[in-house]
Amino acid sequence: MVLDKEETWPVPLLDYLSSQCEMLHAHARHDTERLKADRDQEGRYIPWAHRLTNPLSDDFDCATLVVRELVQSTVLRGWHCTRLTEHEVQHIRTHGMQLPNLEVLTQRVRRLQADGEINNGIAEQLIAKNQAGENIRQGRLFFCFFEPRTAGQSGIECFFRFWGGEALSNSHDHDPNTGKTLRKIGRPCLIQVDVPISSLRVNTSLGETIIKQYLFNRSEGNAAEEPDSHVFDPIPAANIVRFVFHGDPDFAALSGCDDWKPPL
Repeated sequence: MVLDKEETWPVPLLDYLSSQCEMLHAHARHDTERLKADRDQEGRYIPWAHRLTNPLSDDFDCATLVVRELVQSTVLRGWHCTRLTEHEVQHIRTHGMQLPNLEVLTQRVRRLQADGEINNGIAEQLIAKNQAGENIRQGRLFFCFFEPRTAGQSGIECFFRFWGGEALSNSHDHDPNTGKTLRKIGRPCLIQVDVPISSLRVNTSLGETIIKQYLFNRSEGNAAEEPDSHVFDPIPAANIVRFVFHGDPDFAALSGCDDWKPPL
């Protein structure tokens, strides 16, 4: 399933959305009127009790839950932005994508050290100073569920410029030694993955995103926003679709990197 390509959506999902189409359009129109009323107040504060409410909010919330259930067994096209060595590419092809944590990062750094790609001093610095053990990073993989270029340069650039992602770049990007080293390891890469929707959080905004995309396709409402992009299960090798490396025309098209300043 590709979020912005309705022809890839499951038939039961499309049938359900069609059956709810009138309500969904009415909900969207109410939201538009509510936002317009708030803007017309010329910056004056409006107490919540006096703000317009959407009378179809409960029906809409119910629809998002049904939509989520209808796609629960489906896979969703996702893109993982990263920088990989050839050994790491082959490992993912064979074993899939494992959940990151401090132990995994340490193993990756030690592999670089053993292969002679980094010296002992750099290895120790990377292992000693990183964010791989933080709760917001460990045990989860991050994906874009629209083409990554929609996140803009500021949203994805660091994953391509520095090996190890934010867990390392946040701690070393300004270091003249380790930062420079991280820029030289591996190649910028996009991994296209069929992400099992069951691996997303139960309370993800995916149901609402699908509905908004459905309405946007019918010229109602704004473009859908990126849903929760955290995946909490490893990705099997069978779900890895392809690797797209910097230099491939598809990489530039998907990432928008040709328009970055400075260029990638």
